[in-house]
Amino acid sequence: MTFVIEAPLKGDADGDGEVIILDATAIQRTLASLPVDSFNEIAADVDGDGEVTIIDATFIQRWLANLPCPDGIGQPIT
Repeated sequence: MTFVIEAPLKGDADGDGEVIILDATAIQRTLASLPVDSFNEIAADVDGDGEVTIIDATFIQRWLANLPCPDGIGQPIT
């Protein structure tokens, strides 16, 4: 039996395997101390500054709209 462990994607804050608007929402809900089912803080820190802030949610939104944002969103975290 072979097991494949996939690295999380940068921006996949909710850990569902894709970067979509719900990831920005998960960040917003976490920052507002509202419940989320799951949250990956490392994946949520898309700008790599060591903190998860509203800027990270904004960068996910910008990436989804094909606007300038940090490199690597949607790619496996290495």
